Amino acid sequence: MPLEPSSAIARSVGEPPAASACSRRDHRSRAAAPRPQALPEWIEYEQLPTAVRLRELLNSCSVFLQASRSEGWGLPASEALLCGAALVTLDNGGSREFALDGETALVLAPEEVGELGDRTLALLDDEELRLRLAAAGAERLRLFTWERSLSGFEAALAVAAAAGAAL
Repeated sequence: MPLEPSSAIARSVGEPPAASACSRRDHRSRAAAPRPQALPEWIEYEQLPTAVRLRELLNSCSVFLQASRSEGWGLPASEALLCGAALVTLDNGGSREFALDGETALVLAPEEVGELGDRTLALLDDEELRLRLAAAGAERLRLFTWERSLSGFEAALAVAAAAGAAL
């Protein structure tokens, strides 16, 4: 699945280099914006990376932070999980299929947004938990195949057709 270059990446590049936290934010506009002035210099910032660069960035992340309050599916988080990152996310609707608190991710209620940093740091400090969540998250995402989706859709159509015939 090719990754689309439709995001900005802010990544901590401080010590320790083996553990980094990444955050991806989708943009409605393709126009490149300058680096945010309030962003500390120790944070590497890239906007609209190429698909190859985005894959490199996601593969370099130990933890992916998804702070959006609403998602349709949670594609950035699922891409990061499949690239080996553990996930810290708000319960935003779209990630519920794959982000299970304590099993495949650390999930916080939207009103707990202030705890995102603490949970991210906790994962960076707990390699065993981070690796377990990352592996379980990637494994869960591999369940979502086109074949499984098609089978479910066909089953729903069969139920609807049967219900319509019974009327």
